[in-house]
Amino acid sequence: MPLAGVDDQISQLLAAAPPTEKVATDALAVATPVLHEARGLLRDLTPGVRVLPTAAERLHSALAAGIPVLRRTPPLIDGLRDTLASVDKLASDPTTPDGLRRLLATLHVAGPLLSYIAPAQLKCNYIGLYWRNIGNTLSEGDSSGNWLRTSSMGDPDQSKASAGPTPNLHTNPYPNSMAPGQTQECEAGNEPYKPGQQIGNVPGSQGQATENTSPPPGVPRP
Repeated sequence: MPLAGVDDQISQLLAAAPPTEKVATDALAVATPVLHEARGLLRDLTPGVRVLPTAAERLHSALAAGIPVLRRTPPLIDGLRDTLASVDKLASDPTTPDGLRRLLATLHVAGPLLSYIAPAQLKCNYIGLYWRNIGNTLSEGDSSGNWLRTSSMGDPDQSKASAGPTPNLHTNPYPNSMAPGQTQECEAGNEPYKPGQQIGNVPGSQGQATENTSPPPGVPRP
């Protein structure tokens, strides 16, 4: 018979088959949970794998743009080192805390004042108009002299003692200037002169702008 010469080998193979099968069965019992987890991992990675080409392209673009910038950073780092050294020196100065406390107190006091002054200039240009008009009192006038040498004309009733305001009195000591809590208008300089008595703010809106000013001829703009 053809297999007569390998009887011993076949006998050994058949004898080893049962323990081999048992080892394989035990190994599969241990590997099955691992294979299930690997399948779940692959399922979770699938969305990420789909966007890998786009992510790689964007990363390449970022590197292409970032590398030249990074090559220029050494001078910036050197300057930053000097800046941080100056900051450290300032922080180590024993007078710095007291100076910061005083600065904070100044800001607390100046904050409300600036909240009123800033819109008066930035929105209504009152400071610019004031200094322009003050300068004009010295440079403008008529044949009798500049405006500082003129006399104001008033209602005679307003210069006499009276139990009440004159019927023609017009006064507005606190015009609206776009400050917080006020009617948002540039009232000063835009008030109409209505007949009769007018004390305090003029009814209605007087607009949110005044006359623009500019440097005199020959003075460069900032």
